[in-house]
Amino acid sequence: MTGKPLLNFRNRLTNGRTFLLAWKHQDIVIAIGLGALVIFFGFWLMTVGVCGIFHDDGIYVSTAKALAQGDGYRLINLPDSPLQTKYPILYPALLAVIWKLWPSFPDNLLAMQGLSLFAGAATVALVFLYLVSNGYSSRGIAITSGLFCASSAWFLYFSTLTISEIPFALLTVIALWTVERSIRIPIESSLFKFTIGVLLALPFLTRIIGIVLVPISLILLYRAGRSIRLIALGSAAVVVPWIFWMLIGPKWNQNQVAAYYTNYLSWWSSFGLPNLIRIFLYNLLMVAIQPSQISFAIFHNIKEHPWLFSITPFIGVMIFGSIILHIRSGRLLPCFLAAYLAIILLWPWPPFRFLVSILPFLLAYLIGGIWRLVHKYPYLIHQKWLLMAFLGLLLIINIGSIYRVGRINEITKYQCVVPPTNLIYWSSYESMFNWLSTHTKSTDVIASGLDTMMYLYTERRSIRPFAMSPDFLFYGKDSKPFEVEDLVRILKSYRAKFLVDTPMLGFAEEKPFSDVLHETQRQYPDQVKTVYIGEDNRFKIFQLNYDSKSFNQVTR
Repeated sequence: MTGKPLLNFRNRLTNGRTFLLAWKHQDIVIAIGLGALVIFFGFWLMTVGVCGIFHDDGIYVSTAKALAQGDGYRLINLPDSPLQTKYPILYPALLAVIWKLWPSFPDNLLAMQGLSLFAGAATVALVFLYLVSNGYSSRGIAITSGLFCASSAWFLYFSTLTISEIPFALLTVIALWTVERSIRIPIESSLFKFTIGVLLALPFLTRIIGIVLVPISLILLYRAGRSIRLIALGSAAVVVPWIFWMLIGPKWNQNQVAAYYTNYLSWWSSFGLPNLIRIFLYNLLMVAIQPSQISFAIFHNIKEHPWLFSITPFIGVMIFGSIILHIRSGRLLPCFLAAYLAIILLWPWPPFRFLVSILPFLLAYLIGGIWRLVHKYPYLIHQKWLLMAFLGLLLIINIGSIYRVGRINEITKYQCVVPPTNLIYWSSYESMFNWLSTHTKSTDVIASGLDTMMYLYTERRSIRPFAMSPDFLFYGKDSKPFEVEDLVRILKSYRAKFLVDTPMLGFAEEKPFSDVLHETQRQYPDQVKTVYIGEDNRFKIFQLNYDSKSFNQVTR
C-alpha cells in the first residue's frame, strides 16, 4: 500500500482514533452505568413469557415466526395470511433469527424481550455519549436526563416488550452520530458513503417515521460541502423497495379490517382534511402534555390529580421551546426532532408511543432548558440547589414507582406500568388459552380484541372484529366506533367460530368493543352463546352460530 491509498488509510485511522479519544474514560464509565440501570430496572419490571398485551408486540412475533418457518413476510395470525405490508421488516427479521435458533414459544420470548432490553440500555448509554461528544449538552445535563430516562417506567415498558420503538431509537442515535461525524470529517471512500446512506435508512426499515432522518441528513451534509450522491443512493436502495412493497396492501375502501393490518397510506388518507385539522390540534396538546407523563411517575395518575394537569403543558413548552431555539443553529439533532414532531402532529394516532422513541433527547432538552432558565435570572441561581433537590425527589418517586409496579407484575405475571383498579392475572388468560386449545379445532377462527395473543398461545387464526377508527376513539368524533351490524358483518366475512371478551388494559377500544359484543349477544341470544366464563368474569368466550336467517340478513 503506497502513495495516495496509504495516505487515505492513515487519515481514516487518525480520524477514527480522534473520534474514540473524544470519549473520556469517565464518559464511558457513566454510559455503562446508565445502560446497567436500564437493564436492572427493566429486568425488575419484565414479565417473561407474556406477549400480545400491546397487540403490536404479538404482530411482530407472529411475523417473525412466519419468516423463521419460511412462510414469507406474512401475517400468519390472520385467517388468510396476507402479506405484511404495514410494519417494516427489519425488527421482525431480527426476532426471526431468535425464533430460528430457539423455536420453542413462549420460552424464546426471554431472548426476544432481552433483545429489546439490550436496545434500551444501549440507547440510553449512546445518547449520553452522543450529547456530550457532539456538544449538545454538558455532562451534568446528559447524566440527569439519562437517569430519568433509565427510571422512566414507560421507557422500560417499551424496552421489555417485543415491539419496535426502542430498537428504532437505537438505530436512530447510531445514524445521527454517523451523520454528525460525516459533517465534521470529509468522506473519501465511495463504499463508506454508500454505507452511510444505508445506515441512514435503517431507522425507516424499523419504523416508517424514520424516513424523516434521510432528507434532513442529506440537506445538512450538502450544506457542509459533502458529496451526497452515493449517500442518497444508499438510502434509496433501502427506502424505495419498501415503499413499493407498501403499495401492495388492500385499500381502505376495499376492506377496512385488512387495511388496518396491512396499509398505512390508505388508512391515513381515509381521514380527509377536516379530520386532519382536528387531529393536528389534539396531537399538539398531547405532545405538550405527554412527555411529562412518560418521564415522571408523579404524573402517571394525572386523572386522579387534576391539579397536576396544569403543570404538564409547561414541561412540554420547555422541551419544544428549547428545540425550536436550537434549530437556528442548523445542527442535526434539533432539525431531526422538529421534523419528527411535525410528522406525528399530523399522524392520526395519539403521539405517546412516538415520543417514547425520542425520550432521551426530549429529557436532555427539558433539563437543559430548565438549567438555562435558572442561570438567566440571578435570583434563581441561588435556588439551584433547591432545583437539584426537587429533581432528586422526582427521581426517587420514579424508582419507587418501578419497585411498586415490579412487585405487582411479579404477583400477577401480567406486565403493566399503571396497575388497574382491578388487577389482571396472566393465569386468567392461560385458563382461556387452555379452554380454546381443548374445545376448538385447529381450523377454527377466533375473534378477539387481543387477536395476536390468541393466535400465539392457541395456534388458532384470529382476527380483530372491528375496523380501527382513531377519530372516534381518540379525537372526539360524535359517534360510536363500533356498531352491532359492523361486528356481525365482520364475524360473518371471516367465519369466526368463537368470540372472545377479555380485559384490554390501556386500550381505548376495550369498553366500546365489550359493549357492542354484549349488545350483539342480547340481540342474537341463539347465535351468540356463552360457553366459557373464567374465575375472573371479565374473561368470556362466546360460540357463534350462523344458522339463523336474522343473523345472516345483516349486510351493512
